[in-house]
Amino acid sequence: MSFPRFPHGDCSNPALSINHAHTTVVFLTSDHVSTLLKLARQIPCLKMIVVIDKVPLESAKLFVEWGQSVGIKVQELHELEAYGKANLIEPIKPTPDTIATICYTSGTTSNPKGVILRHKNLAMATCSNLYGLALPDDGILMSYLPLAHIYERICELCTIAVGGRIGYFTGDPLRLLEDAQLLKPNFFPSVPRVLNRVYQAAMTGGNVPGIKGKIFNKAVTTKLERLRTTGEVTHPLWDKIVFRKIQRVLGGQIQLVTSGSAPISSEVMDFLKIAFACEVDEGYGMTETAATTTKSWPGDSTASGTVGPPQPVNEVKLVDVPAMGYTSEDEPNPRGELCIRGLNTFTEYYKDPKNTKEALDDEGWLHTGDVAEIDSVGRVKIIDRVKNIMKLAQGEYVALEKIENLLSSNPLIAQIYVHGDSLQSYLLAVVVPDPILLAGVASRVLGKKISPEDESALSEVVKDDRIKAYVLAELTKDGQKNGLKGFEMVKRVYLSLVPFSVENNTLTPTMKIKRKDAANLYKVELEALYALGEPSSGNNFIKL
Repeated sequence: MSFPRFPHGDCSNPALSINHAHTTVVFLTSDHVSTLLKLARQIPCLKMIVVIDKVPLESAKLFVEWGQSVGIKVQELHELEAYGKANLIEPIKPTPDTIATICYTSGTTSNPKGVILRHKNLAMATCSNLYGLALPDDGILMSYLPLAHIYERICELCTIAVGGRIGYFTGDPLRLLEDAQLLKPNFFPSVPRVLNRVYQAAMTGGNVPGIKGKIFNKAVTTKLERLRTTGEVTHPLWDKIVFRKIQRVLGGQIQLVTSGSAPISSEVMDFLKIAFACEVDEGYGMTETAATTTKSWPGDSTASGTVGPPQPVNEVKLVDVPAMGYTSEDEPNPRGELCIRGLNTFTEYYKDPKNTKEALDDEGWLHTGDVAEIDSVGRVKIIDRVKNIMKLAQGEYVALEKIENLLSSNPLIAQIYVHGDSLQSYLLAVVVPDPILLAGVASRVLGKKISPEDESALSEVVKDDRIKAYVLAELTKDGQKNGLKGFEMVKRVYLSLVPFSVENNTLTPTMKIKRKDAANLYKVELEALYALGEPSSGNNFIKL
């Protein structure tokens, strides 16, 4: 049997991964049973479904009968456990080279690839991540990221390795913070999309008129200065009267926050360190490296903006990318495509020799497709992409994901998709604004009170040229602050209240935008923006 993660890749059709891995048994919760049974004809390899949560008797009978009609046996977990107790066999002992899992990549730009990870890959990745990991013996990890995500799985393996505990959230994203306050975790593995929202909410709540705002800003300034001069993240006064409220958001016992899967700004990282008064680390890894390559070192007060040095299990090197102007001779630091080698690194994609050969060279180096810079103390900074870049009509290369990550830290921006066309000379963006902040902006700009709960009013607001101009000005300001070149700036925007999501097939389960599907969703609007011709000042949006 093989057990690929489910659902993943193309979430609207899990049959892709099931057929690719020739999965015969799938373990899932009852809310996914009907999805698979409806796809029975498309997945002839599937022989059994095991339901892992409690199911009402009537529903269980219905699932069994439905499964029989399509040739799939449906069992509840307790039935399988009873069968196992009655038919005991010797455990199959794995070797270091035994396949542990086939973990499918996100599939943001193409079909997901099945990464074969062996026991040695996961064991070495876990061992490597234990260096610098300080958790109490009974420490609690809060698990809310998909277990399909290798980042979450490695964090859980590390917690198990030190004898810690794992608490799983309810499954409702809207109750995530409520769950954290009940669980009171010590370890919170997270992603920029969530951490940016925490930062934005804290800054919005703190930057208010009057004495409250002055106290908040004084606390932030004092603690940032303390962090950057001494490395200290605690303060006897400001933690008590300002930051304790933020710390309670995650239960009040947090000791370690990690960020992975996408870049996060140094401004946000430094704020999180002083706000939570704990270790906040950023790391870099891929499914192909078992989520392990580099990680910031505990106590490194200047690490923000980097993903830290290589981890003990890894070798890294840079390869020149002359077409993009990145070389080992660059000053002040060498730059190039990041390549990785180590016992944590995979050796093949399942049933995919072509992509395997493209990813791994003859010396065993994995070519990541990410452009990195290595600073004077050996820390890695991801600065660009070799893969998934596009060329504008005048010949400039742009990395769209990099631009999105830089712009997404603006509190007003809930989600952003940056779009380019090789036949055009400029970039567009689809922006999903935060409804609460959008209502505040609209109230000021339009001179009338707009409520964040008034969906009808907000749907009119996003069509207003003045609001589009405001949002574009914000993107331009953030782009300039982050050093984007002129051709990397967004020139026109389309505002939408429809979030990118797994349900509309524009997000992967790991919350990365599926570029092709996002472009198709807004195909008409993007084409209309380009139809306006070369942008000029004051003409950077469209009435739609």
